[in-house]
Amino acid sequence: MTTKENKKNQDFWTLNPMTYVDFKKPLNKRLPKEKKHFNTINQKLIISNPDFLRIIQKYKKKINGKTILDLGCGFGASSVILSRFAKKIFAIDLTYPAIKNAKKNMKINKIKNVNLKQMDAENLNFKNNYFDFIFSWGVIHHSHNPTKILVNIKKKLKKNGACFIMVYNLFSFRYIFLSTYYLFLRGYIFKGYNFTSICKKFTDGHYNKHYSIFEMRKVLKKIGYKNINVSYGHHKGRILPFLKSHDTWLGRFFSRYFGYFLYAYFEKK
Repeated sequence: MTTKENKKNQDFWTLNPMTYVDFKKPLNKRLPKEKKHFNTINQKLIISNPDFLRIIQKYKKKINGKTILDLGCGFGASSVILSRFAKKIFAIDLTYPAIKNAKKNMKINKIKNVNLKQMDAENLNFKNNYFDFIFSWGVIHHSHNPTKILVNIKKKLKKNGACFIMVYNLFSFRYIFLSTYYLFLRGYIFKGYNFTSICKKFTDGHYNKHYSIFEMRKVLKKIGYKNINVSYGHHKGRILPFLKSHDTWLGRFFSRYFGYFLYAYFEKK
């Protein structure tokens, strides 16, 4: 069941699915139709996010032979990669088109250990203490109530089970510069916008929560997680207008401290 507030979120992603094709193109031009299109989506997840495979390798022991949840699987690219290690994967997404196409992705790639279901992460319909590991890449910050999802994750993890999530970083160069540009150069501060609400002008999603590293740690600690580790990351592209994120040591340095992503790992007590 989807909450009334998340219905707006669901409608947005139904019309604007994450297929790594320009959002400005018509929906029918953005949807995959053949095997090569699905494979492009799978590859672009890795190409666009240079840290992705490193993170999977880092937590491989937590995933190998385990039962895991891919929370917010989209068209299934993350599930394809996780399926190489996990014994069984339950993959969920808020929208029907995502699950429909993720099933096609699994079929095309002959993957049989992924069980897909349309589900709102604010109402996780699984047994408590069920998963060894929960993975979520760029998802919960788009929900109406991300904290509710983090509480649900704790309920569904086994004792000492672990979770990894990627969310948006409030103090990234991208957020700081674009917020300043829209508020003061474009005059949105005089239209009632502030540093919290202005992200709607340059970030996808109906909801787009950005976390500081301090807030994320505080939220996770309050819920009752242990071994909390929060760090910074960035997608492949420009960290600054004149500097690419992963092509030079300076770009990599800034990406580690001012990147657009926060990576959070934590465990259930």
